[in-house]
Amino acid sequence: IIPVAGERLGLRVETGQENPVVGWTALYKKCPSPDVTYSLAAPLPLVLTDLLLPLRPGEGRLPVVSPLAVQAGDAATVAAFQAERDGARDWCILAHGGSQAVRCEDVAFEGEALWLRRDPSGRLLRALGANLRALRVGGQTLVDSPELVPAFHWSA
Repeated sequence: IIPVAGERLGLRVETGQENPVVGWTALYKKCPSPDVTYSLAAPLPLVLTDLLLPLRPGEGRLPVVSPLAVQAGDAATVAAFQAERDGARDWCILAHGGSQAVRCEDVAFEGEALWLRRDPSGRLLRALGANLRALRVGGQTLVDSPELVPAFHWSA
């Protein structure tokens, strides 16, 4: 579980505290257990995003995850981040309030969800989207539809 909020996020780990009671499990007996608390001071509304990343047993390399700045009609309801590992860059953009027009660097789309994978040189390799009307990446139009496209897949 990787939080996307970046350096603005405060982190506190407590184990076996009694006042207040924090950091315990009690399945069969009282056992100290790490409790992680994240904190952030920001104006509301606010979307906090976590990346849930499955790893193979023994694989410990985590991607470097950073938030992306977006321009949107209701940017407070858009979660956008980049995850970089082994040179590949994955972008994920989610419009929580429903389909809306979103811009981020060389990407413009109207929809609810978008995932892009680029190689180390920045060349687009794959694109997946949900409930799209439009998608333009680096000057290339991939979707331009008056009707909602429920599922979209593109590969180089």
